[in-house]
Amino acid sequence: MDLKSVEEVEGYAALRADNKIRNIEEKLRRLSLTPYIVLASVVLYAAVVFFFDKSLESWMTVVFLGTLIFAVDHKNIQRTELLKELFQLKYGK
Repeated sequence: MDLKSVEEVEGYAALRADNKIRNIEEKLRRLSLTPYIVLASVVLYAAVVFFFDKSLESWMTVVFLGTLIFAVDHKNIQRTELLKELFQLKYGK
């Protein structure tokens, strides 16, 4: 790409910033689905365990719930980092 004027460079930089903002907002939208996915996973797991008439008090339940808690915490950290980046892009701070 050959940029010939200052206006073209500034326009290209603004376009790249807009694309980054759009990508971050899309990632944030996808991350907002995490609680619903976790809720569906827990309900599905409880239904399967109940269907097979097994106890929910097993090591598999502890591992499953621990993994879900870790996943939600990790997604929240990612969301915080994306929000910081979005704030910097939009407001320059």
